[in-house]
Amino acid sequence: MKRRWVIYFSVTMLASIAGSALLAPVPVGAVAKEIVVLQARVDQLIQGQQTMQISIIQDDAVRQTLIHQSLESVRQLSTATSALQETIENMQANSGARLDSASTQLQGVSEGIQEMLARIGELNQQLTDVQNTAQEIAAKPVVRSRR
Repeated sequence: MKRRWVIYFSVTMLASIAGSALLAPVPVGAVAKEIVVLQARVDQLIQGQQTMQISIIQDDAVRQTLIHQSLESVRQLSTATSALQETIENMQANSGARLDSASTQLQGVSEGIQEMLARIGELNQQLTDVQNTAQEIAAKPVVRSRR
């Protein structure tokens, strides 16, 4: 995650430098060739930024899909655990106190799964926030100055 922010910061700095160069006063006797080269470099920076934004959005979509799949698997596991717990409770009624400790352990597992579900929900929310931020970045217009 830090690496992405470093990349964002670097691209932003490069774009700022390029924008500053474009908006700076043109030196007397500036050659049109230098301006064309500078515009080409700015275009390359913009293209790189767009490519990176697309990559980030794709990565976020993949992560969100994986989180949803994991959440579904945990829900299925929770359902299976609940059925198993019910079976153990029925056996406990028939066999007595021997299954007391197993039931307690299963309850702990069930609570662990519930906690895991909550954490996955939080991860899903964080991923949604990151994706929204990436979409906001992608939606911002790129300002280009041509002289």
